[in-house]
This record gives sequence, structure tokens and C-alpha cells, in this order.
Amino acid sequence: MAKKTRIVCIDTETTGLDFDNSGIVEIAAVVLNPNYEVDTSIQPFIRLVNPGMDCLYDEKADGAFKVNNLNRETIVKEGISYYECKHQFIGWLKSFADAVDPMGQNWMFDAGMLRGMFGHDDFEKYFTRKIRDPKIVAQYINDALPGTFENTSLDRIAKALGVKFDGDAHRAYNDCVVTAKVWAGLQRRLGLSNWKLDDNKETTAATEGK
Repeated sequence: MAKKTRIVCIDTETTGLDFDNSGIVEIAAVVLNPNYEVDTSIQPFIRLVNPGMDCLYDEKADGAFKVNNLNRETIVKEGISYYECKHQFIGWLKSFADAVDPMGQNWMFDAGMLRGMFGHDDFEKYFTRKIRDPKIVAQYINDALPGTFENTSLDRIAKALGVKFDGDAHRAYNDCVVTAKVWAGLQRRLGLSNWKLDDNKETTAATEGK
């Protein structure tokens, strides 16, 4: 029996960029409809997380906290453990689907961090490989049309597409919402909104005849 999946935009805030020596301090996930708009019928998943690791007190974390406007005191006081976060996320997910088709800006980084939280087997169980990553698409556009985006960071792509942040950038929930809007904007930029496979029947037939 096929898994029931939904597109879910996910973002993590971390103490650094090193998988082995960094931890997640905030996670957010929002369910999207087929038009990549937030499905307001499903409550978003937003948690502060205490990674319970030395990384929370590493000097690299100081720089990360300046970017995401979090701090150790809040994380220690309000953050839940990896174990709690994992099982709360699974419970949230199971209320509407079996697994998520993930969307994320630079998803490979978030995926690497989430594997550390979920473990390999549960990550593969609850996160499909039907990935939507605006960073990859923006890089493709820049390769074809150099200079379209100043760089492929979320804020620069959003600025080029006229997408604005409601609230602080580099907070997990806000980044999720903007990532979804950016993805929809990239589709429009590529002219895919009205593209149909049937439009290429002649091309497909010609290719298959070779």
C-alpha cells in the first residue's frame, strides 16, 4: 500500500554548519497545498530544541545565535530534547500523512541534521526523496542566465522574486513560509505553471522513434 504523503516545508536553526559538532536549536515545518501555499487547516510544527551537546556552548554557536536571534538561556529553559522533538514531530505528521515530501532551502544540510535527530531508519521512513529545494533551482537558473540571482541564499532569491519576510529572517517558521513562496515564484519564473506533458507529445514521439 502506497504511503500517504504531503508536501511539507521544513527548516532548522542550528549551532553551526558542521554535522558532527553542531546541533539543532529550532525546527519548524508547515504543510503546503498543491499550489505551495501554507495549509492553514493544519497547525504548523514549531519547537525550540535543546541538543544537550557541548555544541551549545561552543564559540561557533555565538555566531549562529547572532544570526538567528536565539540564545543559550532560552534554549536551555524552553528547548525540548531530541527524543521529545522526534516523537512530537512523528505524532504531528501522523495526524495528516504517513510521510513528508520535503521542501527546504539547502535541504541537504537540514536533512543531515535531521538524520542525527531521527536516526537513519526513521529518517528514511518519514522523509521521502521527493525533494523540492529552491537553492538547487536558483543555481540552475543562474547557470543558464548568469546574474539572475546575486547568490543562491534564501534572502537573495526572495529579494529577486519580490518575496518579503514577515518577521525575522533565520527563524525557522519564517524561513519555511518564505521558502514556500520562493518555490512558487521560481516555478513562475521558469514558466512551468501552465506546462503540460501533452504539450510535448510530438517531441516525445519523435524521440521514441529514434
